[in-house]
Amino acid sequence: MFNEKNTSAAVRSQYSGVSIQYSGDRRLRDRRLRDYFYLFSPHPTPHTPHPTPQLNYLICVMMIVLG
Repeated sequence: MFNEKNTSAAVRSQYSGVSIQYSGDRRLRDRRLRDYFYLFSPHPTPHTPHPTPQLNYLICVMMIVLG
């Protein structure tokens, strides 16, 4: 995955079987890395309940039960 003829212009990195090519611009490389990891990192879906309402509900139930 490494191009020896053109090492200064582009570097190829392989992660999870996906090859990504970066230009020499560090900001562009960082943005591409951030976008790549955002794409494959876990995100809440519309079906995933938000934790705060559940915590508030639990606190209210405990206050009612314990008086």
